[in-house]
Amino acid sequence: MKIYIGDKGNVDFDAPIQVTEEQAQKIINFFKELYREDIVEIDTSSEFRSDRLGDKLFQRRWSTEEYAALLELDKDTDELTEGLGRTWMSIDIKRGEWIPKFLSWARVNNKNFIEGNIKEIIKEYFSYLEEQKRLRKEEKRNLKKKRLESERKRLEKKLKSQFLLKKLHSYDKNIDRAIENTQRELEEINRKLAGI
Repeated sequence: MKIYIGDKGNVDFDAPIQVTEEQAQKIINFFKELYREDIVEIDTSSEFRSDRLGDKLFQRRWSTEEYAALLELDKDTDELTEGLGRTWMSIDIKRGEWIPKFLSWARVNNKNFIEGNIKEIIKEYFSYLEEQKRLRKEEKRNLKKKRLESERKRLEKKLKSQFLLKKLHSYDKNIDRAIENTQRELEEINRKLAGI
């Protein structure tokens, strides 16, 4: 068995370790004692994981329990580092960026997280953020659609005037090219609108 300890202190195994059910339970219990029990997640898989975690840099998603722990202001960064298994820097940064936004939202929405279920309030906050993200995407899509529809109307008017010019000057090859170009632009606009 080979254990890797990275330059940032993260630990990984060289390969999966064969263990009995009893040994697996002891390992799980060890991590639950070492870290906060509510942040240790067990994910079983029936497939072999070919990529090793130590081979790549990644950020682990923060769980609701971890966000709740950030609000335990009586605990300093070192205690949270030990309890959550995160670096002091990630805790410091997350506290600095997340807590003010969360508290501001809670104040505006009259959320009493001292008396209420903090984890439910955090979940509600993230649902709110997801809804805001969805609304921004929808607004962006609607603006794009409006701009494309306006451009389509402009091109349709341009095309009508080009056909009128063609009737008046049927011998002009430049008008034919201009009509083809406008029709191509119009097709492209219609293709984009169909994709929205």
